[in-house]
Amino acid sequence: MSGAAIATDPPSPEAVSAAEIGDRLRSLRDALRAARAGDFAVRLPESDGRDPFAEVAIAFNGLVAENELLTRELERVSRTVRADGRLHERASIGPASGAWAVATDAVNALIDAIAWPTLETTRVLELAAGGDLSESVSLRSDGHAARGDLLRLGSAANTLIGRLRLVTAEVSRVVRAIGTEGRLAWAPTPAISAARGPA
Repeated sequence: MSGAAIATDPPSPEAVSAAEIGDRLRSLRDALRAARAGDFAVRLPESDGRDPFAEVAIAFNGLVAENELLTRELERVSRTVRADGRLHERASIGPASGAWAVATDAVNALIDAIAWPTLETTRVLELAAGGDLSESVSLRSDGHAARGDLLRLGSAANTLIGRLRLVTAEVSRVVRAIGTEGRLAWAPTPAISAARGPA
């Protein structure tokens, strides 16, 4: 038997195609596993062909790109609200439908629920700091009543404003009594005594 190489027929187009299909399926499997693990930067190579795998690659890449966009937007809004204190910031990924719209709407609704009593309380306290005690913190927004910690925040601010009104009215009464009637004796009104609490 000679040592010459044994001639073999070249692989058939069918065999090459089967091998390529296997490679593409493994690539798709790996990409899906990466996306499931939270890696939305993964992409499948796209070709100019019109075969089903090319269409699958385009669809997959579009899906993970949308997930990546949403993730980055949520991270941006979280950083802006948390670190910069900008409570008017909202998430947006452009025209969205289905679950994408549900996700962004849910995040924005959460920010709204937290921002509204905070901004409303800030508004009223700023007015009070400027001497305007006529305003109170609204405990309802868009037909929804504040609850839990948000209700406590608004109620505490309103209690403070109410007590400041009493003190201001009492000081005005005493000043008026001294200035116009010359009375130097002073006794707190029942409302002031109640506001001060037990001794």
